[in-house]
Amino acid sequence: MRKSSIDKRLRILLADLGYNQKEFSKLTGISESSICRYLDGTRIPNVDTVVRITDLTDVDPAWLLGYGDDDKMERM
Repeated sequence: MRKSSIDKRLRILLADLGYNQKEFSKLTGISESSICRYLDGTRIPNVDTVVRITDLTDVDPAWLLGYGDDDKMERM
């Protein structure tokens, strides 16, 4: 995982879906504090969390983890 990409791509994902941190927390079942830490780059989501996020949003896990084109959200 490339830490610097996860926070950036998670921000892109939330903006694309139109969710704030609280709404995304409810959608995914991930605590607001964890999402905040992912967004500020102080914590990296574990594999189960990445799978939960990508399953619910139909985003390619490789894209969320920092692979591929930064500017293009890759859907599954």
